[in-house]
Amino acid sequence: MQAQGLVLLDTSINSYSKVIWITSTATTAGAIIHVASTTIGISWSIQMLDFINTGNLGAQGCSTSGSTPLTEPTVPINAWTHVAITYESSNGLRLWMNGTLFVASASSCNYSATDVPVTLTMDASLSSAAGSCTAGIITTGQYFGFLDEFKSFSRELSLTEVSSLVNP
Repeated sequence: MQAQGLVLLDTSINSYSKVIWITSTATTAGAIIHVASTTIGISWSIQMLDFINTGNLGAQGCSTSGSTPLTEPTVPINAWTHVAITYESSNGLRLWMNGTLFVASASSCNYSATDVPVTLTMDASLSSAAGSCTAGIITTGQYFGFLDEFKSFSRELSLTEVSSLVNP
């Protein structure tokens, strides 16, 4: 799935939250949420959420000093899991699983984007050029599993809001 022309994810000053239900069918590394300045990923791009081959979730944000990678929760295979990534400049990047905050960036970070409308791709990674923000724990590839109820917010969700999406 691909959504093009997203303008609130393209600016460096905006907070965001991405939430999704996933069920992984393999521990093979693969992209779940990839954001890029073009539909094919060349130029600026970042894999925001990934399933890394250790069976863990990986999330990363992009800042002027490079990527901010987070990895922590082990995801059960063949079981539905609610995942959320939240970002706000004073709180930094946070990775949630089933309504529980698992890991947060050690300090605040500044999200750095292209300031042009971006494309969000799910279940596949796109090509990227040198200098983009794809380094770190995230690897490229297709995610093997199922995705459901993806939601994108142009603000950081609170603990109460993340929890209410897990247990409506």
